[in-house]
Amino acid sequence: MGTVTTPVIDVMRKMGNKHGWDHIVIVSGDRSKYKALADERMQHFKELGFTSEYKSAEEADWPSIQQVMSEIKESTKGKNRVVFFIGTEKLFRKLICASITEGLQKGIAWLTEGTWRHEWWSKTDQSAPQHRQWLTEDVSHSQLKHAFAEFKQSWDEYDANAEVTRAALQKDYATDQKDALMSVEGSESYHDAHRKWHTVYRKILYDRGYYDIFFFDTKGDLIYSVYKESDYATNFKA
Repeated sequence: MGTVTTPVIDVMRKMGNKHGWDHIVIVSGDRSKYKALADERMQHFKELGFTSEYKSAEEADWPSIQQVMSEIKESTKGKNRVVFFIGTEKLFRKLICASITEGLQKGIAWLTEGTWRHEWWSKTDQSAPQHRQWLTEDVSHSQLKHAFAEFKQSWDEYDANAEVTRAALQKDYATDQKDALMSVEGSESYHDAHRKWHTVYRKILYDRGYYDIFFFDTKGDLIYSVYKESDYATNFKA
């Protein structure tokens, strides 16, 4: 909302009365950094006649961000969804993405305070130069070449029928464990490649705060991902 604290509270009161809000969910980044401010806002909202609750997520922890939005979805079914955000652009952008992946769809009133870049939601964050440097280093380093080659070879060797390969790997790896699944029993070389490289790319994902890391072959098959959601081991050309 791009305004200082007092106008924010006044605008919240007016908007709440106009739209019939009765409950506000405050979501922030690092709890140790933002909890005091969140508690202050909860007191302000109480004085305005709103009930409120507080949730937080680390901006580099995508599963916890998804969990926050999933909890909001369940607790606000049939009600107005009003989210007051405290934190960085990067986390705000990820929360909006998570609201989509968790199926909240339309109907969320996103509120915040402070100054934001013009059309910030359509821009990359301030760490973009660092990400470009990482990607440049990745494509020039032998690690990525070796990892992709091993996943591709083991994918091709799994079964002559690509549909059999896709179905089998989805069954083995696309589980509720997501990225926490390190290995699967089996004699196929794909499992060896996964045991060797998954810990490497899982660490990269968390260190850099990525949503996921994908390996595609030229046929359009998603032959590896860290997080393994429902599109893992599917063909994107189909």
